[in-house]
Amino acid sequence: MRRIFYFLLLTILLPLCGKGQIFGNEITGSDPSDDNPYIIGQYLDPNVSASGIGRGPGVANNNGDNRYNGKNWDSPVLDNSDYFEFTISPNSGYKLNFSSFDYTAQASGTGPTTFSFRSSLDAFTTEIASPTNTGGSIDLSDPSFQNITTSITFRLYGWGASSSVGTFSVNDFQFLGSVPLPIELISFSGKEKNGQVL
Repeated sequence: MRRIFYFLLLTILLPLCGKGQIFGNEITGSDPSDDNPYIIGQYLDPNVSASGIGRGPGVANNNGDNRYNGKNWDSPVLDNSDYFEFTISPNSGYKLNFSSFDYTAQASGTGPTTFSFRSSLDAFTTEIASPTNTGGSIDLSDPSFQNITTSITFRLYGWGASSSVGTFSVNDFQFLGSVPLPIELISFSGKEKNGQVL
């Protein structure tokens, strides 16, 4: 009987705690960066909406298949208009719990050399991570990225290109985490009595 009780408890709690893909895109097709933002083929958890991947006003489209590509990253320091961005919104009553942002990227030989990943939680002032030009996994398990009930925007800034025609692209990306059901388990207790669970 005790085993049945634990099985039922896990059946209830595991869907609330699981980590999966909240929002992502493999970015395929001919010249995806013609669109700003690009949304074709993106994956969304059914309880969120998202902008797609877009670019800031300082970044110009650069053609390239199967990647979201841009140029004009040649500022010597971080420029507030040079970025790729992603906006994610939970549906009413739901919360976003992030675990990571995983992506692959590439830069041309004259492309940007320095990067900063930031969020709208503090108006893009604090660096979450300083990734490389090939991408990677950015940890978003910090408490500030849990239980988010409103829209949040993440930006990937780039600078330091040796030429204005130097390019940088995001080839694919995914935000991992969970979008829990809009309930909160305050307490759960049970005991065995005469072969029954109370």
